Amino acid sequence: MNSCIFVLADGARPDVLSNLLQKGDLPTIERYLIEPGSYRTMVSVIPATTGPAYLPFLTGCYPGTCNMPGIRWFDRKTSRQQRFSLYKFRSYVGFESYMYNHDISKDVKTIFELTDNAVNIFSSINRGVGFWGNKTKLRRGIHWLRAHYTANWQKTDATCEKILLRVIGKNHQFIFALFPSIDTLSHLTHPTSEIVLDAYRRLDDSVGKVVRHLQKLGKLEETLIILTSDHGLSQTHTHLGLVDLIKNLGLKTLFYPLIFKWNPQAVVMESGNGMANLYFRVGERWDEPCYYHHLRRYGPGKIDLIDFLGQREEIALLVSRDVTGNIIVNSRDGEAKISLVNNQIQYQILSGKDPFGYADFPVQTDFDNSLELTFDTDYPDAIMQLIQIFRSPRTGDLLVSAKEGFDLRTRFENPEHKSSHGSLHKSHLLVPYVSNVKITAQRKLRTVDVFPSMLKLLGLSIGNQPTDGRSFIE
Repeated sequence: MNSCIFVLADGARPDVLSNLLQKGDLPTIERYLIEPGSYRTMVSVIPATTGPAYLPFLTGCYPGTCNMPGIRWFDRKTSRQQRFSLYKFRSYVGFESYMYNHDISKDVKTIFELTDNAVNIFSSINRGVGFWGNKTKLRRGIHWLRAHYTANWQKTDATCEKILLRVIGKNHQFIFALFPSIDTLSHLTHPTSEIVLDAYRRLDDSVGKVVRHLQKLGKLEETLIILTSDHGLSQTHTHLGLVDLIKNLGLKTLFYPLIFKWNPQAVVMESGNGMANLYFRVGERWDEPCYYHHLRRYGPGKIDLIDFLGQREEIALLVSRDVTGNIIVNSRDGEAKISLVNNQIQYQILSGKDPFGYADFPVQTDFDNSLELTFDTDYPDAIMQLIQIFRSPRTGDLLVSAKEGFDLRTRFENPEHKSSHGSLHKSHLLVPYVSNVKITAQRKLRTVDVFPSMLKLLGLSIGNQPTDGRSFIE
C-alpha cells in the first residue's frame, strides 16, 4: 500500500453498524471495504473518550503509556513543585484541547511524525503533522464552537468530507479524517436515534465519494482505507453529581470549571462522563499518593471513601492501588487484586464475588489470554486496561467507573448529556474496525494493534518507537 486514508467515525458502535449493514443501509462500506477486506469488533481503551482513545491509532500506545489518563486530569507532581503553573491540571473540553500535543509523553511518536506529507482533518492530536498538513488548525475551534451552540454537527462532517476529497491524490502518505457527528449527536439524543443513524448513512455516502475519487485517479487498489471508532456510547437516564458528593463530605474540592482553589483536599476530573479520576491529598501537601489504605480511613474523620462511594447505585466499579503497586478493584459484589509479575497478570479475589463478574478467570495468565477470556463479558479486557491506565503518573488515586445508564457529572454540562462513554463497560469499550485489507490474525484484537498494522502495510518500520500493540497482518 502506498498510502492510508484513516476515517475516524467518533462514537460509532459495532452493533449499530452491524444492524445498518444487515438492512442494506451502508452499501459502499459493505461493497468496497468489507467484501474485499475485513470487519471486526475491537476493544478500545480507558478512558474511552474522544482524544485519549485516539492515541492507540496515532501512536500505537495506550493512554497510560502516553501519560494521558483522561480528558480532564490533575498532576500532583507539578502541583507539589509549582504553586502557579499552567500544567497542574487540564480539561481538553474547550480551548485547552490545543495542549494535547504538548501534554502527550515525549517518549512516543505519532504516525504524523513517521509518514511523509501527512494530513490531519479535525483531530486535536496531531503532533508532527506540519503546518501545511494540518488542514483545520485554524477552523477546528470555530467549527466546534458553532456546532456546540447550533447542534449542526452535520455541517462539520460535510466540511471534513470536502477537505478529504480535496487532498486525496496529492501524494499524502497518511490522511486522518475525523467525522464527529455520531458521537456529538448521540450525546444530544441516544446512540440509536434517527438523527444518529442518519449520520452513519451520511458517512457511507462520504466513503462512496472517496472510493469513486480514488477509482478515477487509478489509486483505489494501492490505498489502505480504514474506518473505525474510538469508543462506543450508552444512553444516560441519570446523572450523579460526583463533585457534590465529595464536597458534601466537607472536603475542599477542585473541579472544572472552578479550578482556582488554593491547596484543595480533593480533585474530581470526569471523562466522558462515564469515568472519573479522583485525587485526594494526604497530609498538608500533595507529596504522597493516596493509597488504598488511606482511602479506607481518609482524613481526620476516617471516612471509608470506597465504602461510601461503593454504596451508590450509579457507580459500578472503584479502582485504587496499594503501596506495593497492586491494583485493587471494588464493586458492591466483591473485591479483587491485580498484580503484574514478569509481564504476567496475577488475579486474586480478595472477598465476595468477582467484581467484574468474570467466570473462573485464572490466577495467572498473559495479556492475550486475558483479552480472549473477557472479550464477550460486560467488562472486556478490563484488567489490561486498568494496568495500562495506572502507568500514567497523572492517573487518579481512585478511578470511578459508572454503571451503564448513569454518568458522573451534573453541573456545567451544557447541553445535557443524554448518552455517555468513558467507562469500562462493553457498550463504551467495543468499537468497529472496517478496512479494505484482510486481517490475517485470528486472535481477538485491541485498537492498539491498528498502528503497527498500518505501518507494516505502508512498508514502514516502527524502529525504536515503543508500542503496546501487535500487528494483525501476519
